[in-house]
Amino acid sequence: MADFDTVVAAHNILKKHNSTFALLHCVSAYPTFPEDVNLSVIQLYKKRFPDIPIGYSGHEEGIVIAIAAVAYGAKIIEKHFTLDKNMKGTDHQCSLNPQEMKELVNGIRTVEAAIGVPTKNFLPSEVACNTKLGKTIVSSRDIEEGSLISMSDIAIKVSRPPGLQPKYLSSILDCKATQKIPKDGPISKENVDMNCSVCPNE
Repeated sequence: MADFDTVVAAHNILKKHNSTFALLHCVSAYPTFPEDVNLSVIQLYKKRFPDIPIGYSGHEEGIVIAIAAVAYGAKIIEKHFTLDKNMKGTDHQCSLNPQEMKELVNGIRTVEAAIGVPTKNFLPSEVACNTKLGKTIVSSRDIEEGSLISMSDIAIKVSRPPGLQPKYLSSILDCKATQKIPKDGPISKENVDMNCSVCPNE
């Protein structure tokens, strides 16, 4: 029930008296419809108030949106709890029963594990799939020993044993084949003279 300027003012007042507090995005509608939730506000708060934890206080039905809030960066989740959704009062309909609360916590833990860090690496868990399906540089036709490798000599396919990864394609162009490479044979440091280029480490 506040606009952004009001939230900023509240933050500034609290900061003068206590540095240990959190700010939770909340929509005061019971229940809150998904189109009114606006989880993007969490990211706005994280950018504007990097000095405090940002969370989400949800009044929508179910657990999906609260779990999504964690993916958006919420560090605290507040949901109403009830033993009977049919009890008198506006809060009970949008509250969670014990089973839903358990599912919420489990869902949040799964999302937390999945968030990770903003780096992209080849993972140990991908080794098996890469061994089976990883692409490699192979010859598109028979290449005679001493021939210079050209683009027309190259194809990208699954190959066992593997050759060089496709990212090294430019490193082998115009390099000399040190032995005959049959069609669909892997192209590697073992059968191409890499002295004409920067030899890859992999």
